Amino acid sequence: MKATITPNLMGGKINSIPSKSYAHRMLLCAMLSGKEVELNGVTGSKDIEATINCIKALYGDVEIKPNKYIVKPTNKERNDIVLDCIESGSTLRFILPIALALGKSCKVIGKEGLQKRPLKDLLDVLREHGATIDADSLPLNISGKLLPGDYKINGSVSSQYITGLMLALPILEKDSTITILGDVVSSKYIEITLDVLKYFGISIEKVDNNSYYVPGNQKYLNKTDLHVQGDWSNAAFWLALGALNGETQVNNLYFDSVQGDREILQIIMDMGAKVAIRGDNVIVSKKKLHSIEIDCKDIPDLMPIVSVLMASADGISVIKNVDRLKIKETDRLKAIMENLSKMGIQTRYQANELLILGGKIKAFNVDSFNDHRMVMMAAIAASIADKECTIDNIEAVDKSYPNFFEDYKKLGGKVNVK
Repeated sequence: MKATITPNLMGGKINSIPSKSYAHRMLLCAMLSGKEVELNGVTGSKDIEATINCIKALYGDVEIKPNKYIVKPTNKERNDIVLDCIESGSTLRFILPIALALGKSCKVIGKEGLQKRPLKDLLDVLREHGATIDADSLPLNISGKLLPGDYKINGSVSSQYITGLMLALPILEKDSTITILGDVVSSKYIEITLDVLKYFGISIEKVDNNSYYVPGNQKYLNKTDLHVQGDWSNAAFWLALGALNGETQVNNLYFDSVQGDREILQIIMDMGAKVAIRGDNVIVSKKKLHSIEIDCKDIPDLMPIVSVLMASADGISVIKNVDRLKIKETDRLKAIMENLSKMGIQTRYQANELLILGGKIKAFNVDSFNDHRMVMMAAIAASIADKECTIDNIEAVDKSYPNFFEDYKKLGGKVNVK
């Protein structure tokens, strides 16, 4: 599918979509409670579909209603379990330890893009603790039951490895520890995990910056009044729209959230845009932007849209620690640089840094690289380009935000999708 976008003044009010990061974790915790749990304030996406697929394969049923999921246990014995993670790295890295903690034998599959995502560090740790795994990438077969003990895991590739262990180890019979080796990337996602676990009655003690104590034989509580908070990651695109185009208000954003991508607000303010906060709503208005220097170690998902802000700012902006962008849904560093070049924006990579020279975004034809954030990045950029733009393979946006272009139109975007 292709989107053709005519630049236009945009703005208005829009509700933030529910946080995918919270929804993944809450659905899996609901499953592990062994009780019927109702989760409110949710919307569908390909990634959440992947987690629901795995819950159904392992455990029971998930009833889908408007803005609501109901996770239900069943007594039906599961044979020939297939865990289809589609393209969701979160689902894959969370479900592997959980399935093994439950002692399930499963085939684990996913699409080609997911097969290329790093996994071996996690698989090796699981093998060291009782798992039998027949390959180092998808598709693979897993069996055995995880044993409690000391888990040492590389934290420099993905925080999702740590989250998977945190979800699984509490249900083992004895205590365990998690020691993170190397620098921890995307550490705010670990805080999201701990936040959700605490709500479900699971205790994990942080010993120091790189280690955790996990008591065994814990029970996930059957919680009620569960509501998924708004997603700062996807709200970032609309907040950037306000800074670049016309005044935009994004509603239902929780300001005490531990979501790391809440940092987008500080970035926008540091670049000079006007920001007003009214309750749980944020209003961003366009002003002349200036260059900044940021570190993307803990906020890699913000980089596509931040790169557009930088492309429209005066001067040379710098993003540090960009090498980790190479192992996202695509080589996101290469994708950002290539697409900005097609927009008429100069970039340069040097020693784990990306330099972006601000200018005027010109008419472009870019590809999504099968990356949802690259679709949304290009759509926001197209709204302020000098002429009509096209984005190819926009179906990638279904991964996290299937209704993105509907909301884009609500805010005044002129887009033809076909």
